[in-house]
Amino acid sequence: MNHRGSIEVNAMAIHITQLHQADIFGYIADMLETARLLSSLETGDQLAFELIDFAQQAARDAANKPWDE
Repeated sequence: MNHRGSIEVNAMAIHITQLHQADIFGYIADMLETARLLSSLETGDQLAFELIDFAQQAARDAANKPWDE
């Protein structure tokens, strides 16, 4: 994952706005749950904060998506 709202897989990027609304919210929920679990580890705080930042950016990008496409 990168901080520009896309998921990179084998040199291909999927922008958050290319996903269905329900999928976006599911991925965001998964990222936040993972961040919660990571924060319980002594060394997981930094990655947890990065996941939260990514989830926030994904939510902002999703909020700007025209849903009636």
